Amino acid sequence: MGRMATLTPIFLLTGLAASPALGATWQDLMDLEDESLPDAMRRVQLEKIIELRSEGDIDHPFTWGAFIALGDWR
Repeated sequence: MGRMATLTPIFLLTGLAASPALGATWQDLMDLEDESLPDAMRRVQLEKIIELRSEGDIDHPFTWGAFIALGDWR
């Protein structure tokens, strides 16, 4: 049957750029239970922003907003 939804980058990422942008995203999003995919993506992105700010790093969307969900994520 295939996947109902997929995460895709909205801009070109190299392997090195994709790794920090994702962080634990894949595992967090695969472990969805009662949370919708958009809500889980928002949670993961906010966690990444908080992490970046706490480390004094730049929280530009390039570091946390590279991916969107496509498909029937409901």
